[in-house]
Amino acid sequence: MTVFQYLDPEKGSVEIDAAEKSVLDALLDAGIEVANSCRSGICHSCLLECREGELPAKSQSGLKTSHQTLNYFKACQCEAADGLVIAPIDSVKLRYNAEVVSVDHLSGQVLRLVLASEMSARGGQFINVWREPDLVRSYSLASASASPNLELHIRRYPDGQFSAWASQELKVGDTLEIQGPMGACFYQGNPEKRMLLAGIGTGLAPLLGIVRDALATAHQSEIHLYHGVKTSEQFYLLETLQELALAHPQLHLHLISQEGELDEGFAMQGDIYSQVATEQPELKGWDVYLCGAESFVRKMRRQCFLAGAGMGDIYADAFLPAQVQSA
Repeated sequence: MTVFQYLDPEKGSVEIDAAEKSVLDALLDAGIEVANSCRSGICHSCLLECREGELPAKSQSGLKTSHQTLNYFKACQCEAADGLVIAPIDSVKLRYNAEVVSVDHLSGQVLRLVLASEMSARGGQFINVWREPDLVRSYSLASASASPNLELHIRRYPDGQFSAWASQELKVGDTLEIQGPMGACFYQGNPEKRMLLAGIGTGLAPLLGIVRDALATAHQSEIHLYHGVKTSEQFYLLETLQELALAHPQLHLHLISQEGELDEGFAMQGDIYSQVATEQPELKGWDVYLCGAESFVRKMRRQCFLAGAGMGDIYADAFLPAQVQSA
């Protein structure tokens, strides 16, 4: 039997039986609520603090050095072991309050949420947003680093516990709790290197943040932005993208719809993988940024690597669905 101690703020020390389970699963099975989302170690929403015992390296992989020093760890990536004594992290240490500045619909499926917060972040990184203590979602930043506000693009699901609520009930002036920033998919500051950015759906959000940062710092070389959707009705922010391209000739837009094309011919019909392969067959020396579903990121990463991009020059944060609740 494997047993560890959980220091519950209300109940005190609780023994948790956790044979062959992660710390997160063991706590949830014991009826202890722990915020979680991706369960893959990406979103960092299930961070806890280790008071005693030895943590496996995997449980702290990707965390900031300061958080590792404080013995924070990802519960979903920590195999339970005898001798562990863990506790929830004081939310003040990691989280910020954010005021809702605006809520508007960019398309039938995409909601834009703009927040004002003391948090400073780079375009393309992601943050966690809480609705309730145990209901959290991760969203990437479409806003530039210098922006006073944080811009999120949220895909709406009819029964989404977060997205439907945000669309129907969230109001200007409301306060949310956020955590972050996280992720390494942001502009790397190489003004002479060509850039390829490819994403599907709301994967446009972090790519837009990266493009905004690149243009704000006078990126000189070519920037090729590929955005793929299933149907042309799913494109959004077309006017914003067109204005950026007109103002910055180094920015080239490639909008690809699997089914149909826009009346004005602004987008093309096809497949984003084929389009990138045809137009950018040689990516040696490029910086590559990929955003979207995990399957898309995995396939496109391999394609770009085979086209010559160095693995160290490919930056990506895959979108992973919530495992416990709908979006």
